[in-house]
Amino acid sequence: MGEAASQLSFRTDALRVLSAELHPFRHAPTEWPTLIERLAGLGVSHVTTLMPWGEHEAREGEFDFGERRSALAIGAFLDLVEAAGLRAIVRIGPRVRADLSFAGLPEHVVYDRSVMARSARGSSVPSPMPARVFPWPSYSSDTYRRRVAAYFAAAASVLAPRIAPLGVVDAIDVEDASAVLLRAGAYARDYHPDATRAFQQHLETEYGSPSALSAAWGVRVGAFSDVSAPTRFAADTPRDLPRHLDWVAFQEATVCEFREFLKRSLVAAGLGACPLSTTLDANALEMPGDPRSAANVVDRVGAELTSRSDELSSVRRRVSPLAFASERPFVRVVAGGSPFGRARSDDDTLASILLGVAFGAREVELSMGVDHERWWGAPIGMDGTPSALAERIQRLMAALADLEIERLTSRPDVVIVVPPEYLRLTRVTHLFGPLGAGILDFVGRSFAEATLEGRFGFDRPIQHALFDCVRSLEDALDASHVAFSLIDPRTLGALDAPPRLLLVPTFDFLDATSTEALRSATSAGSRLLVGPVAPRLDGRMDPWNSTAPLGELLVHESPSRLAQAIEDALGQLGMPRLAHDTSSAARAYPLRSHRGIVAHVLANPGCADGTIVLESDVIDPVSGEAHAAGMPIPSPAGSVRLAVRTPSRDSQPPRRTSTRPAGRRAR
Repeated sequence: MGEAASQLSFRTDALRVLSAELHPFRHAPTEWPTLIERLAGLGVSHVTTLMPWGEHEAREGEFDFGERRSALAIGAFLDLVEAAGLRAIVRIGPRVRADLSFAGLPEHVVYDRSVMARSARGSSVPSPMPARVFPWPSYSSDTYRRRVAAYFAAAASVLAPRIAPLGVVDAIDVEDASAVLLRAGAYARDYHPDATRAFQQHLETEYGSPSALSAAWGVRVGAFSDVSAPTRFAADTPRDLPRHLDWVAFQEATVCEFREFLKRSLVAAGLGACPLSTTLDANALEMPGDPRSAANVVDRVGAELTSRSDELSSVRRRVSPLAFASERPFVRVVAGGSPFGRARSDDDTLASILLGVAFGAREVELSMGVDHERWWGAPIGMDGTPSALAERIQRLMAALADLEIERLTSRPDVVIVVPPEYLRLTRVTHLFGPLGAGILDFVGRSFAEATLEGRFGFDRPIQHALFDCVRSLEDALDASHVAFSLIDPRTLGALDAPPRLLLVPTFDFLDATSTEALRSATSAGSRLLVGPVAPRLDGRMDPWNSTAPLGELLVHESPSRLAQAIEDALGQLGMPRLAHDTSSAARAYPLRSHRGIVAHVLANPGCADGTIVLESDVIDPVSGEAHAAGMPIPSPAGSVRLAVRTPSRDSQPPRRTSTRPAGRRAR
């Protein structure tokens, strides 16, 4: 077998990843063995660690991987991980956050004027990100990219000898360039000269000729090099929208292109044999940004969860799209908190893991595994002392390993398909300028509450109606007690076998990519319900060039009519229902493998206590509680728990008589 074939086999083999994060640069090397041992005691298979660029290149051109500061000896740390019988995942960045100043970037890089992202006025773009405000870099800057590539080349001297299958490192994690937190507004950035040129090239690729662009934008364009990016939103009619939607589409394309640049740089540095991963930021609807495009570049695609136990809908939106887009979807669950985050309990941490698995995650990373000076509430304290959470994490990790989490399947036959063009409209109509979905989610507000109310010639403000429409579809499906996911048309278009029922919020316009994906799915046998409006315009606001209906129109006039229409469709297709409680919001999400249903995640996101009845004997591996088939299992309000199937009492083999020698006590 050739080298390429062996790498392919390594990439596609099922690999169990149950990981906890540890930052070696925050601890004395003498403490590393104890901390690694404590993480191993949690039952994890991997240690996730960081290589903060700003720590390893504190001075320009001077790299330190332990030669001067022993706490930066990442190679020695990885060797200790391997000696402990664990595997490793390395987060290389270039931005790693980790509550570090400058988000882990070098100070000499972020203050280089040629690197800085630019506002519409040409000034730098400060990021009020803990623990220190700094100017955000431009991902289009040629200077920034050269410096990133130089850092990767230096880091490869330590990582390359330790890459699997011969070494301990099973994956390298790169940053998601869309995760700029407080500077995510459509017109907050990036007007860097290199970004402007990239925007002009993007338009040339999309439109082909200045005349086509002139027709779409409603302005005269002599040459693509003359085009300026919009700096603020201004629209009265549908014809005014394409230039703004194109600007946001370019920003999305920049994220994808930067991800490809990171991969090219790692390959050039000699790290191309290692699987790559990334954790996607959430968009205005809390869904991950374009997971299909990410999965085309990296091997593992994940979502970071800071959810509470009753935020089931939020976790489903963040995680379920990944199960359709990636072969290795994972969740990075935040344990504990910092002065810059909202309070979360140990129950919230366990709930996030379980809900992530229920909605399709097949790998789990725990961030953080060990406390540090700016973080507390992890299962292991800074001195290596296990917290009350540690034993519960250990039991849960053991249960997920026994269930063979990497082999579980989760692709429901009912999905809500969310066209990205409507999400772009929410961004360009956003009222708070630089403040993105991340900060609004942090303060418990919806992105829908922060957009303009204009109709722009449509029959309703789409940027508001989208959120209400998706929520109404979710409520109706939850009321019908079916498992469902949310995905985007790009993911749908890449599926060999699309789901049987597609619910699509549609309004006055729909672009060609979404239309093609939906028509392909119906040709493959999917039933398509669209609405509340049948599209009459394409993405460039020209009349639709087809008289054939896109799908069956779904009436949204009242919640009851919508719920009944969806219930009728589910019944006609014979969709299976979840085990549930009729008097509360409690329900059971099955976990399936090649052996059939092996466990359930019991979740009750409501305010009333409930019970669940299952058809088999089960045990909660965290609490140790066992429940017989057909008997009510308590499901308190806001709780999430795991119920693992056990052999029934009637089918259990006879208990063997102990042959332990007399006089020896069982441990």
